[in-house]
Amino acid sequence: MNATIDAQLKIAFETYEQGQFEQAQAIYTKILQSHAKNFEALQMLATIALQTNNAALAVELFNQAIAVTSDNIDVFYNRGIALFYLERNEEELESYNQDLSI
Repeated sequence: MNATIDAQLKIAFETYEQGQFEQAQAIYTKILQSHAKNFEALQMLATIALQTNNAALAVELFNQAIAVTSDNIDVFYNRGIALFYLERNEEELESYNQDLSI
């Protein structure tokens, strides 16, 4: 990863931590325009989607993040939460089981 992307990710995360989800979302989206498989941007966009009550989008983005890096426990756990909100219980349990197997 290059310094510019690292700097953008840092700004986006700081913005997210301040509760400015729309602004953070815009920065992460911009990162993905040039680095479509950036795990951190995908994971954080999914997290924002989950926190703003868009569980369906969160699942889609968590799945994209998992396709990039499948060894991150948090992604499986958070995807499980999103699936819970969608009442997709069987998939939710599978996600938690994948989380436990890492």
